[in-house]
Amino acid sequence: MSYKFLAKNGPTLAFALFVVCVVMSLIPIIGGVSDFSNVPVERQSYSPEGGIFLAGIYISVALLVIAIIVAILLSIFQVFSNPKASTKALISFGLVAVAFLAFYFMADAKGTGHFGQYYPDFQHK
Repeated sequence: MSYKFLAKNGPTLAFALFVVCVVMSLIPIIGGVSDFSNVPVERQSYSPEGGIFLAGIYISVALLVIAIIVAILLSIFQVFSNPKASTKALISFGLVAVAFLAFYFMADAKGTGHFGQYYPDFQHK
């Protein structure tokens, strides 16, 4: 696909994909809503009939993973295609990575730091 094609038809294709995903999510929900309604409310989230919502969850997770992968690949492509314009972004990424590593190595691994004294109060009994 060329850039011109996506620039012209991208929003339409995205909306069409959205409609297809919504329909794919609604088919099991509409087909199983009567069985799901017969289950007592306190057991609905754990019953097998609650699986009618799984298609929507799986589709959402798949689309999120695809979006993250595409964003990473396009970022890498942008860095290699125009490295001069990407220097600010690379410097910012490096600063965030250094800050993350500094905070990671300063963290208390046992959880007995300043807030560690409150940990036993929030344990489930």
